[in-house]
Amino acid sequence: MPSQSRKPLQRPASNLDILNPSYDQQGPSHGNQAAAQDLPAQGGGSGGGLLDSLMSVFGGHDKAPAGPTGQPTGKAGPQGGGAEAWAQVVGGTLTLRLGSKGPAVQQLQTLLNQNGSSLTADGDFGKGTRRAVIAFQTANGLGADGVVGRGTAQAFGGSPAPAAPTRENGPTREVADTEHEAPAKKPKAPGGQKWVEGEPPVINVRPGDFVREGLTQEVLTVALTVFKNAWMAGKTKKMLYTVIDYSRPRRDKRLFVLDLEAGKMLFAEHVQDGAGKNAGADPLAHSNERGSGESSVGLSRTGAVGEGEKYGKNLALHGLEPGFNDNMARRQVIMHGWGKKSSEAFEEDGSVYLSEGCPAMDPRVAGKVIETIKGGTLVFSYFPDEKYLRESKFTH
Repeated sequence: MPSQSRKPLQRPASNLDILNPSYDQQGPSHGNQAAAQDLPAQGGGSGGGLLDSLMSVFGGHDKAPAGPTGQPTGKAGPQGGGAEAWAQVVGGTLTLRLGSKGPAVQQLQTLLNQNGSSLTADGDFGKGTRRAVIAFQTANGLGADGVVGRGTAQAFGGSPAPAAPTRENGPTREVADTEHEAPAKKPKAPGGQKWVEGEPPVINVRPGDFVREGLTQEVLTVALTVFKNAWMAGKTKKMLYTVIDYSRPRRDKRLFVLDLEAGKMLFAEHVQDGAGKNAGADPLAHSNERGSGESSVGLSRTGAVGEGEKYGKNLALHGLEPGFNDNMARRQVIMHGWGKKSSEAFEEDGSVYLSEGCPAMDPRVAGKVIETIKGGTLVFSYFPDEKYLRESKFTH
């Protein structure tokens, strides 16, 4: 399989990395039976048009005005005919999109702010508002097209935020902001999540939920779109989801295990990657070729747990994207704990060595992660590779 052309959008800061020889050989190299089993790689999925906004997502100019402390004021409540106009959107008689203006747009911006955005509620549907709408739609399992119709409006709960009290419409006593700004509740799957053909997953995670843990809004937005499309295509029936952000420096935690149903992050860990001949550099090269020594981008699915002579417990990974990662099993790219020298370097100064393609972790936590995500959960390896983002069937 020829290697994929790639055009990285950014280069993270360099680390103290050296080659840690291990895995990607023409034949078995792990002493592991489970990894040798290769599932058929399949593409598929459908979804909203996310790619057009991906490279500039969450930038924009629609920022909330600063209050006395320099933080967004976050004041809620429509002005004028906001409630009546929003009712038309909820009822399906009015649609909002890029360029729309008026009280209904102002109400939309208020609701988006209650769900984690920082927009100026000025009634002008600009690019920043559109990006916030796409993020909300993605997090709630909707078609991420940036257009607000009945379905998106009803996902907010269908009710406009109450107007600020005045002598005409309510009591004049001072009311705490929290009474007007109760955030919209995330949808819950009654009785636990079950895969049903044709029904989207109920995802209780929003793009901004785990920024403090190191998982950016941009990456999680893409990852949630990929998961939704894979779920609809029947690639998994489990709501545990691993996201690896290879665009981050190796010294950062960049492997995240999420429970999308519970809305929780279960693990945030350091992880090795392979750079092939680019030894010592940050992750710029990715490949699907056997013998390349490089990591692969895209969506994969976990298989069985194996036991290797050198690295102990390991987990088979089966690439689901032809041309991008469908050689993972044949290359014996598996998840496992890193070796002794890597552990010593990590303990000494936080250095994370290179692998030859495997997502290897600190052995003190690798076993727990493997046992948690084994047996058919999805793993998404992200890198801002333009060809992948454009051509993958799961990203849009």
